[in-house]
Amino acid sequence: MDFLTVTGMACVMLAGGLGLGLGLRLLRLGYQVRGEVRALRHRAHEGVPQRATTDESVRRRLSQPHGTRRATSIHGITRNGMLRHTDGSFTKAYHVKLENTLYAEDSIVDRNYNELARMLASIKQPGIVIQFRHAVHPDPGRAIKRHLEAQSPRDAYMPARMLHTMGIAQFEAQARTGNYQEAALTCWIRVPARHPSDPSRARLGMIASFFPALVKELRRQGII
Repeated sequence: MDFLTVTGMACVMLAGGLGLGLGLRLLRLGYQVRGEVRALRHRAHEGVPQRATTDESVRRRLSQPHGTRRATSIHGITRNGMLRHTDGSFTKAYHVKLENTLYAEDSIVDRNYNELARMLASIKQPGIVIQFRHAVHPDPGRAIKRHLEAQSPRDAYMPARMLHTMGIAQFEAQARTGNYQEAALTCWIRVPARHPSDPSRARLGMIASFFPALVKELRRQGII
């Protein structure tokens, strides 16, 4: 056999080996894919009851969440919107109107200071806590809403109204992305007040208040 024949037979055998190896690899991959497809179909059929079980566990976790109980002094909320604390005190919150005093007259600023000082000086009960809390958060569009409610479109010129609406649309798009912010000032007043029949008091305190009340009733109405 000459050199060309040997070289040709070697090339044919090499190509055949590569083709056989590639074919076996493709067959193995195809078998794996079929197995994964069967597993996905089986999971899809069983996914509905599993999802229902998961939703039920999440619903039950709302009333009994994991973790430790949060320590708070708030006992509840009254019908008037006041926070009742475990020590018997209550807290009331108020919205404070912010006034623009950047370019205001000095007399206006002094008047605001004096009114606030007189309000604080008029509180005579000891133990009252007054807090002013200033919060800044994105404006969802309340300023644009107030602007639209304040305008009077009856006497406005129609082309001017169209241009104004286009400008408002641009401001609305910027408000949706959170480019504008609004500030809120609140005043929180906590008044320490305790009552003998307050359910938030400790049991020992209620028992201690029972005996003076019993003695008082006995003196007024008698034992019989």
